[in-house]
Amino acid sequence: LYLPDGDGLEIVREMRKFPDRRASIPVVVLTSSDDEPTRRRCDSMHVDDFISKPVNEEQFLRVVREHKRLLMYSQSPLAAV
Repeated sequence: LYLPDGDGLEIVREMRKFPDRRASIPVVVLTSSDDEPTRRRCDSMHVDDFISKPVNEEQFLRVVREHKRLLMYSQSPLAAV
């Protein structure tokens, strides 16, 4: 969320404005800020998932694989049926 040159959620907000593929790129927030205001802010920016630190490798890989699977399905010809 907190980047040296700005706010990560502002980047997400800008991405979501585009009508092309950038708007559908899955966004997973990895943060040490695990409080309700931060989660609400992520929800308002249409973040796809939220992981709070410390994170273990298994949890991280599970989330990434799930979003990869969903993205691949949404781009398949069968998803349009």
